[in-house]
Amino acid sequence: MLLAIDTSCDETALSLFDEHDYFTGKRVADCLVSEVVSSQVDLHAEYGGVVPELAAREHLVNFPHLLGALLKPINGDIEAISSVAVTRGPGLNGCLLVGLCFGKGLALGARIPLVLLNHIEGHLFGAMFSADFNAFEYPALALIVSGGHTLLVNVKGFRQYEIIAQTRDDAAGEAFDKCASLIGLGYPGGPKLSKLAQSGDATKYRLPIGLNKDNTSFSFSGLKTAVYRLVQDLDSEVENEQVKADVCASVENAIVVALIEKTKAGLNAVGAKQLFLCGGVAANATLRKELKNLAEEFSCRLIFPPIKYCTDNASMMGALALEILKQDKDGYESIRNMMRNGVYRGTKFREDAAGAKPRFPLTEVSN
Repeated sequence: MLLAIDTSCDETALSLFDEHDYFTGKRVADCLVSEVVSSQVDLHAEYGGVVPELAAREHLVNFPHLLGALLKPINGDIEAISSVAVTRGPGLNGCLLVGLCFGKGLALGARIPLVLLNHIEGHLFGAMFSADFNAFEYPALALIVSGGHTLLVNVKGFRQYEIIAQTRDDAAGEAFDKCASLIGLGYPGGPKLSKLAQSGDATKYRLPIGLNKDNTSFSFSGLKTAVYRLVQDLDSEVENEQVKADVCASVENAIVVALIEKTKAGLNAVGAKQLFLCGGVAANATLRKELKNLAEEFSCRLIFPPIKYCTDNASMMGALALEILKQDKDGYESIRNMMRNGVYRGTKFREDAAGAKPRFPLTEVSN
């Protein structure tokens, strides 16, 4: 069994996979034995955003209960775990450390391999729950959009990445949430904003498209400022449901247009065979619709994870870890045998000595 752990932000997430089944050719979704995710939305709502210290402490509280629930399908047999995979970064340092220390302790205590993962790369591999890894074609273009990250990546092959565009300031998901807060929708407001936008007029209010002439950068800080001023100008009118819906639609349109314009430029540059949409904002219906149209225009296949695997979870991290283990099966099996025999002296896999990386560029994991 492979145990996957993700505590990069405010979700405590664990997943359990049948490693042998994956190695013998089964789809990753068919190898998933168990998964648990505990959200901290209610805890942080009163602060209008995630409080790192509170989030880290909550992970500590959640771990024993979640691990017990995760292992129920295998009768609590923790000795059945043969590999551990855990998110090293990017993310909140204190939160990362909770999962990382647990993963290290288990791996060293049980003398089994530890695989440290990049959270952004994990989002990309959430697509394995929609398409087999063997169906991935390169070059591919990946649009990764979440609360903490917005970047466009040229995927040249397995773990071979080139950043084409990334945000200079705020991420798209953060822009959704902060604009929603300005409109009075509370936290987390992104999903509420998108829902209200469905009944609004996206052309009602003209909002800026950040860096629309620079295909190497995203920027959403100017949008937040513009929304702040718009809400001030509207004053009490923003309480009107139709006005609020129109503002939401205009905000969503500004964000989606920025994402689509850069993606179109990226497709022109890369000549991609496939287009991946990943991250929390991948759940946005308008973005999915526009990207579907774009993929048809460029005759490439659009792949995105099921909704449940768009937001932070350990299953996407496990999917990535399984392929890493499979690609170097002999190497990891050798390390496993050495650890079991108490003669582990390798350096290539001494990941137990590594620390958390709150800043962990995707390009650092490239082959």
